[in-house]
Amino acid sequence: MKKQETPGLPWSAKIVMGLLIVAVVLVAFVIFEKFKISSWPAYVAMILFFIVHENVALVPNIIIGGAFGIFSYFLLGLFVKATAMSMGGIFLPVLIFVGVFVFLIVLLTDILPYLFNSFAFLYFTISTVASASEGAHAPLMWVRWVGCEIIGGLLLIAGVIGTLKVVGSMIKSTVKSEITNTTIE
Repeated sequence: MKKQETPGLPWSAKIVMGLLIVAVVLVAFVIFEKFKISSWPAYVAMILFFIVHENVALVPNIIIGGAFGIFSYFLLGLFVKATAMSMGGIFLPVLIFVGVFVFLIVLLTDILPYLFNSFAFLYFTISTVASASEGAHAPLMWVRWVGCEIIGGLLLIAGVIGTLKVVGSMIKSTVKSEITNTTIE
């Protein structure tokens, strides 16, 4: 297996970046726990931001797509309730809904990229898993998830962007200092 190449950040910058990211994650964790908020939607947004290599242009795709994915989980519940009796249980309605949802992502990703994207499908999938583990059949659980994804996700992403700016400034001043010292000598 080929070793993953990482940018040549100095150790001091990596340490500062690591400490700041840890601080962002832990402060968010404390807030989520204090207010008994499901934190997974916000952390998934942050993780996806890292996966797209901190590409700020993709933040709307992550946030809007994620909210749409969670909302689609709610729509799945409505579809199952409306059709399960006539289809002999929940298996066939779930199969139909997921098939149509995935087909629409493939079909509409170029037309409506903010809604129909891989982020939407990921959030939809996680929502179905989270619903089982959180007993999320509570009314409007999906609304709380969307709120956490939008507000918490944007705040965590902003924390990452802030961290990158701090580290970037740190590297610029180190380089500037090295250039100044080199030209003086």
